[in-house]
Amino acid sequence: MSKKILEDHKKEGKRLRPPLTTIGNFVDLSWVDYIIPDVIWITLLRDKFGDKLGTELVNEFIVISTKHESAKFRNYALISSFETLPSQNKTEIFNDLKKKGIVSPMLSGLSDFLDMYPKCPLNFIRPNDYSTKVIDVKFLLRYKEILWDLIDKRSKKSTFTIANVVYSMFVLDRLKIVKDSPMTQFPKIQEYPDTEISRMIASSLRASINAFYNVEMFDKDNSTWAKEFWNRGIEIEACKL
Repeated sequence: MSKKILEDHKKEGKRLRPPLTTIGNFVDLSWVDYIIPDVIWITLLRDKFGDKLGTELVNEFIVISTKHESAKFRNYALISSFETLPSQNKTEIFNDLKKKGIVSPMLSGLSDFLDMYPKCPLNFIRPNDYSTKVIDVKFLLRYKEILWDLIDKRSKKSTFTIANVVYSMFVLDRLKIVKDSPMTQFPKIQEYPDTEISRMIASSLRASINAFYNVEMFDKDNSTWAKEFWNRGIEIEACKL
């Protein structure tokens, strides 16, 4: 007997929620308000080092961070995961990053960003005396271009950033997909937006990003990072978004 359309969807009142959004404690967050502040570090590293090396660096950082996670699940592709992480865990992560030679390239790609956002939860990756406390104007101009590009969730930068988050979950063996999903052809996302299959994969990625937030790890009413990100941006340069 063939499967009925929407059979896997869950009915909540008059709304039907797709299966992916009913896994665990799904958190429905705004891409611009909450998710961009969490994933922009990935975009910045990819912009600095290119797709291949940038992706390798991001994945290595996430894998090392996951080794030192606390009891509750955290997704270390997201900056807010480090917001309440105990200092001991951060020290262990930093020491491992240093042993692996990851600290230097991370700082090369993120130091200007961290100078702009001194309260960013990722600041533990640099020594206290590393900060220049000066905002580089050239970086600021490039940063604004990147941020505007990210605001469009369908842009290549946004799509590849989301893809990096998802790929890291594959690397950690935390994500399984059904055989009929476009995600089984995940490597073809590199063709986006020029092929139909890449556009299908991108659509699946956009639909899935919220599923990587766990309500026990992140609460949009208690987390301060997203608010700090946008408020600090306005302090640096008033702009209309």
